[in-house]
Amino acid sequence: MGLTFERHSGATPQNALVTNVSSEIMPVTQNRNYLSIQNDSDVTIYLALNAPAVVGSGIRLNAGGGSYEINFTNLFTGAVHAVTAAGAQNVCIQEGY
Repeated sequence: MGLTFERHSGATPQNALVTNVSSEIMPVTQNRNYLSIQNDSDVTIYLALNAPAVVGSGIRLNAGGGSYEINFTNLFTGAVHAVTAAGAQNVCIQEGY
């Protein structure tokens, strides 16, 4: 008996602004089945799930392409928060339902 994979359909990728103050970059979404967050900036960004993000802890997105993916193996539908130690940076987000 094999696993069945469903193709996710999602919105067009969007940018979210990340600053040195933790902020919610993705709200709670009960029907989420996929989320990709990619750091295209030149500084490290930190993520936290259902809690304020803190520089130096949590999920680290390295500069220049570090990414985090939520899918059927680690499904999470809560809020995602982000913070960086340097200025205002953008992350690219794509969510699927």
